[in-house]
Amino acid sequence: MPDDKSSEGIQQESVQQVASPGTVIPPAPPYNPPSPPAQSVSDSRMEGAIHAVEDRVKRAEWLMIGLTAGIVLLTLGLVIVGILQWRVMSGQLGEMKSSSGQTDQLISKTGTLAENAGKQADRSKDLADRMKDQADRTKTIAEQAVIQANAATVAANAAKSAAQTAISTLHVSERAYVAFGAPQWSMEQKTIDIRIENDGRIPSGKVEVVAHEATVDVPTVDAVSNLATATEKHWQRTIFQTIIPTVPMSIKIPIVKMDSERLKTGLQLVMVVGFISYNDGFDDSPITREPFCVQSLYSVPLKQVLLSPCDPVEYLPRMELVDGYPNNEQSGKPN
Repeated sequence: MPDDKSSEGIQQESVQQVASPGTVIPPAPPYNPPSPPAQSVSDSRMEGAIHAVEDRVKRAEWLMIGLTAGIVLLTLGLVIVGILQWRVMSGQLGEMKSSSGQTDQLISKTGTLAENAGKQADRSKDLADRMKDQADRTKTIAEQAVIQANAATVAANAAKSAAQTAISTLHVSERAYVAFGAPQWSMEQKTIDIRIENDGRIPSGKVEVVAHEATVDVPTVDAVSNLATATEKHWQRTIFQTIIPTVPMSIKIPIVKMDSERLKTGLQLVMVVGFISYNDGFDDSPITREPFCVQSLYSVPLKQVLLSPCDPVEYLPRMELVDGYPNNEQSGKPN
């Protein structure tokens, strides 16, 4: 029966190998002592199997211990993390509660400020309305003042115009009028007397008389005189400080080259042309300038030499060109 025991031992070994540490091992079948040689072989095999199972059980136990320790450490870490998170969240919750309280206070103060601002806006609106009413009244007063000012301006302008008219009328009626009077021949003295008269009502201011003289010989009575061929030409300036009304002044213009015979036959021409500059007696008045011009004229029917007016606008520029005015002043002395 050795084969039955060996097979039976092998079955027990396999059963022991399969059994887990927590499994209850059923009791072994009744032991029938083998023959001495076969029993020693079975015991050694059994002992090796037991050692193998023990090693496996120890390894499994250490593995379980390691896993358990890992789980414990992981759980401990999770607990620590949870505690830290709880503390952080508790602090944040406190801050949120504090911030919520401050926000409530801020909302309350903002509401109070908004209410006060609304009241202030209402008061400002009332004040603006009163200011607008005051501005409207001020505008009305200003418009009335403008109307009154315009009326006053018109009245002032009218008064000024009337005053200026009165001054102008007084000026025109009272001023000095200095003019060129009737000239006089003096054949013997070879001169022409120019009279300067004041036909106004007040004495004049300063009077300046500039007179140009030219003597021209002509070949025939009907010949046209040419001032450029004058045998005598000069100019002179005479100044009077004033000329009183009804008291005329005179200026002698010498004519050295005058020939009475040629004059009487119309073969000689004498011309005197110039201007009078004067103040009319009022200090603010501008200088008045009055031109004059006379020339000898032979009358064939009368067979006389007359002094006749001529055009100063035409002859004064020509005479100034001939005698070199304003240079070469002769002061009454001929060339």
